[in-house]
Amino acid sequence: MKNLLLLLALLLFIASAPAQDLTRDDYARAASFLSGNLFNKKIFNSNLQYNWFPDSSGCSFLLQDQQGKMFRKISFKTMKPEPLFDHARLAQLLSDTLHQSFNASNLPISSVQYTDKTHLLLNVQGRSFVLDLNNFQLTAKPSRSFNDSTSLSPDGKWLAFAQDHNLFIKSVATGTVQQLSHAGTKDYEYATNYGWGEIIEGENGQRPPHFFVSWSPDSKWIATYITDFRKGQKMYLLDWSIDTLYKPKLLSYYRGSPGDTDMVYLTPVFFNIESGEELRKDEFRNVNAAGYEWGKEPSVVYIENRKRGYQQVDLYRCSLNTNKTDTLYSETSKTNIDNYQSQLLPAGDKIIITSEKDGWKQLYLLSLRDKKLSPITNGAYYVNDLLYVDKNAKFLVFTASGKEPDRNPYFQHAYRINMDGSGLKLLTPENANHDITVSPDGKYMTDNISSYNLATRSVLRDTKTGKIITELALADIDPLLAMHFRFPEAFTCTARDGKTTIYGMIWKPTNFDPDKKYPIIDQSYTGPHTFMFPRNFVSAVGRSNQALAELGFIVVAVDGMGTANRSKAFHDV
Repeated sequence: MKNLLLLLALLLFIASAPAQDLTRDDYARAASFLSGNLFNKKIFNSNLQYNWFPDSSGCSFLLQDQQGKMFRKISFKTMKPEPLFDHARLAQLLSDTLHQSFNASNLPISSVQYTDKTHLLLNVQGRSFVLDLNNFQLTAKPSRSFNDSTSLSPDGKWLAFAQDHNLFIKSVATGTVQQLSHAGTKDYEYATNYGWGEIIEGENGQRPPHFFVSWSPDSKWIATYITDFRKGQKMYLLDWSIDTLYKPKLLSYYRGSPGDTDMVYLTPVFFNIESGEELRKDEFRNVNAAGYEWGKEPSVVYIENRKRGYQQVDLYRCSLNTNKTDTLYSETSKTNIDNYQSQLLPAGDKIIITSEKDGWKQLYLLSLRDKKLSPITNGAYYVNDLLYVDKNAKFLVFTASGKEPDRNPYFQHAYRINMDGSGLKLLTPENANHDITVSPDGKYMTDNISSYNLATRSVLRDTKTGKIITELALADIDPLLAMHFRFPEAFTCTARDGKTTIYGMIWKPTNFDPDKKYPIIDQSYTGPHTFMFPRNFVSAVGRSNQALAELGFIVVAVDGMGTANRSKAFHDV
C-alpha cells in the first residue's frame, strides 16, 4: 500500500516536470530503490535492534543476510557474540510440533523474549511457546484470558476493560464486575485514545478500538482519558489499489489541521478502585493528550501538559487523595518548545527536565521540595535524549548533537555526566552518528555507528569509558553497491542571516549526466519540531529519495533556519 502510494506520487511529480524520456527500465530501476525493496533484500544489518535481558546478563539481536536470519546473543560473562539457541535443532523441533517443514536459516519466529538464563519465550506464527534451553523442550504457552483490550492491575486482582464506551473492572478472584464510568457514549468515550494510524473504512465506518488505561503502582487508582470525537475533523484518503472494486475505497482518520478549532479533545480522568470515585481533570483538556507519570508516593501523579502549538509546557504534581494540584514548572516560547522531556528520578524527590531557556536544549534537575532548577549540562550543543539515569542518582547517559567541533551538527554522540554536572565524558569519539541503547544496569551500551555515506557498524561499549568491548555486526551493502548506488552528497551554505551555516543533502540518479539539467524536488517537512538532514545510513537510503532521483530528478533536503536540533536562536527566526 505504502509503495503504491509512493509510486503514484512519483507519477504526479513526473506529470508536472519537464518532458523526460522515461522507459519501463527507468521505472523498474526507480522501484528497486524503494525502501521496501532494499532493507533485508539489498541491505543487511543496517539497524540492529537489541533486546536487553532484564537481569542485565546480556542482550540478543537478529542478524540477516541473503541466506536467511540468525538470532544471536552476547553474554557479559564471555563478551563474545554467539547463537541464541541451536537453530537447526529448533527448526526440527518446530517442524515436529507444528507439522510443517522449517529451515534453520529462516525460522518463523517473530519475537524472542528472554525469561531467564534457561528459558526463552518465542512467538511463532502467532502462537507462544517456551523453549527450555536445558533439555531443549518446547512447551505451548496457554493464551491469557485477557489481551490488548484489557489491563491487569499490578497486584493481579483486577482486570480493566471497556464496554459501551465506559470503563469497567472485574475481580480476577470472583468475576464480579464494577462499572467505573457512566457518562460514556459513542464519540464521547472513556478508556480510549486515538492515533493517526487508525484508519476508518467507508463513509460511516467504525474507528478501530484503542483501549488505554494506566494503573497506579499500588493498584489503588486507574488513569485514562475521556476522548471527545464529537467535533473532531478527519483527513480523507482514496485507495485505488483494489482492482476488483473498479472505484476508490474511502478511508479516513481523525487529524486536525493548523487553524482548525473543531478537534478531538482528551481529558485525563482518574478512578479510585475502592470507592469508585471519579476525578476529572478538566483543566488539562487538550488536543495533545496530557502525559502523566506515577510518583513514588501513594496516589501522587505528575502531569505534563503541552498546549497546542507547543508554545507552553507545564509540569504539575497532583495528589489524587486530596485532589490538590501544584504547579512545579512552566516554560513558554513565542515560537515553540523543542521536544520537551521530563523524567522522575528513582528516589522520587527530583525530576530531570529539558529546557531551552539558556539558548540550547539542555538537562536540568528540578527539586520537588523547593522547585529549584539546577543545570546538569551546559553549553552550545543540543541534548537529544536521556538514555539512562543511575538508580542512586550519581550519573546519567545522554545523547547530544553539535558539541564536537568540526563535525556535522546533526550527528549525535553519547555522553556520560555526573548528576551535579561534573565529569562530562564523550563515550563515542568516532566522527559519525551514534544510535545508542543502554543496558538495564547502565554498565554497557550498544552503538550503531553510521552516517549518510558510511554503512552501519554495530558494537558493544562500556558506558564508563566508552571503550569498544566487541564488534556485533557490520552492515552488508554489497548488493546495493552492485545496483550502482550513489551515496548522497552533503553540502553546506550560508543562511539568510549571512553568517549561519546550514546543512543539506543531494541525491542524484545512478545515471547522472553532469552535462544535463534536472528538475529539483525539495524534500521538506513543514513542522518546526524536526529536521530533514539524514544523519545516519538508514535515513539516507530509507526515505526512497534515490527512487525519485532515478526518474530524472535531483532530490534535495536542506534544514534552513527555523528547524529543530540547533540553537534556540536558530529555531526562533
